[in-house]
Amino acid sequence: MKIKFIFSIFLVCSMHDTRSNQSENRYFGFFNSVSSYLLSFQKYFLQKSFPVARPSQKITINTKENLSLEENIFQKNRLQKVTKTLQDSFGIDAPLKIAFCCSGGGNRALVGTLGLLSGAAKTKLLDATMYLAGVSGSTWAIIPYIYQQACLEKNSMQAIDDLIKYFSHALSAGSRISLRDYHSLALLPLNKTDDFLMDLMVQYAYNQDMSLVNLFGPLVGEQNLGFVGDRSLAVRWSEVAPKVLKGESPLPLCMASFRDNFNKYAYFEMSPFESGNNLLGYIPTQYLGSKFNNGKLDMNGINPEYSLAFYMGVYGSAFAAVVQYLYDAQASRNSSVDPLLFLFDQSAVRNYNPRKSFDFLSVSLVKNKVQELISSLIVEQKADIYAHFINYNPSALQGSNDLGLFDAGIGCNFPISALLDRPKREVDLIVMYDSHPGSFDVKKVYDYALSQGITFDEKMKNLSIQELGKDSMIVFNDPRTHEYVPSVATILYFPTQGIDIHEPPYTTFNFKYEVNDVEKLKNITEAALISNFEIIKDIMKLLTQKYKNF
Repeated sequence: MKIKFIFSIFLVCSMHDTRSNQSENRYFGFFNSVSSYLLSFQKYFLQKSFPVARPSQKITINTKENLSLEENIFQKNRLQKVTKTLQDSFGIDAPLKIAFCCSGGGNRALVGTLGLLSGAAKTKLLDATMYLAGVSGSTWAIIPYIYQQACLEKNSMQAIDDLIKYFSHALSAGSRISLRDYHSLALLPLNKTDDFLMDLMVQYAYNQDMSLVNLFGPLVGEQNLGFVGDRSLAVRWSEVAPKVLKGESPLPLCMASFRDNFNKYAYFEMSPFESGNNLLGYIPTQYLGSKFNNGKLDMNGINPEYSLAFYMGVYGSAFAAVVQYLYDAQASRNSSVDPLLFLFDQSAVRNYNPRKSFDFLSVSLVKNKVQELISSLIVEQKADIYAHFINYNPSALQGSNDLGLFDAGIGCNFPISALLDRPKREVDLIVMYDSHPGSFDVKKVYDYALSQGITFDEKMKNLSIQELGKDSMIVFNDPRTHEYVPSVATILYFPTQGIDIHEPPYTTFNFKYEVNDVEKLKNITEAALISNFEIIKDIMKLLTQKYKNF
């Protein structure tokens, strides 16, 4: 209270008329000095209120392609369950490794991926899967599925059924901004206001960089993890990691992109255990955003772990510019839009009573600084649509401390690098889902494999869009043919069919689906897998022949 009283006196003095400009400048400078001191104190107060835990052992950047200790444990645990499923449901005795590789495409990719996973769950293929790799919108289905199965301990079918029920409601409900046939993500509900504001203030207190992704992430997190309840914006990868370690679910591999030394797109993977790539090296995911010196974690530079909501914003950051559209739409309706609250349902904001701590001196200046920062991001449109991570591995970025991660779909709309860059994952069969069928990205998969010294089926670089969309499933490197190469993974390619992706509601930037829209797309991709299941089983059995020949 004494500090608050003294601060009030300084404030009055600074506003008091003086007899000379010199006095005014002296008071103004003194007031600024006191404000800066109190701001630093408030940041320190927030850091103490939200401390970060120090690891019990040294954390270093892994510059090898070897898998982390945690992933090796996961593989051992998961392979036991996969092997049992292969024996019981497929009559296969070999340790076949299966991975899903799903494209981006906003909510269309979300629903389509969910449908394919539904078909895989009904046929037990999902229980025989080691990895779920996704880009952009497909990660919005993969992460909720992993949370449902690993953290809520549901079997694959129950997890999928519950998610379909959840998304049938979540993608149509809530207050949205609409323009003709396009609809925004649902605005945040009133009960998430305090969590949203405090998360931004803690990031500011720890001097973490911010961009539009910090604002977009909570919208995505609330849409896709709303079933978690009050903690939808607070779930972290480190919370999911020990559950996934048991092997009850596949390992999620979510992709982002960055610019490498040659100003080309490079791919950056994130799992509950580890994040990185072969150029930068790999670090525990919970320390992404903390400071590293000479390849080691700086114990005095540990920052709070980012939320899964934030990371889903990173994975889908191609859509992050939508928050500026939301601000402009809100401002056109109400001239006094609060830059801290424009992402919320305005009818709810009018009834908002801030948590008591927001009124105290301990956070008021930080809140004002965050509001100024967001104003510069939104109103002045100075924002980048990627997330900033500093002090990771400057030597690998030609001395730059700034690693800018953005939507990997901008480079290649498939997360194929996650399955090829780490040879010890040893994937035999890749189930590839394409929410935006087109020869361009399929050819990119072929080209990327070639850059890694792997020659995929040459059909991948030659098929036209019409040929790719003709059948519900295309097999690349088919073990039923003479051209089959045992050392290269077989790919089962599933394109989206039966809908027009260029017309609402299935356009990439539309975020509102009615219940029947969700059901229609889900049924299409689910049926594509189930209708080809007997062929898939035959292919799986043929793939095991290479193990018998070794």
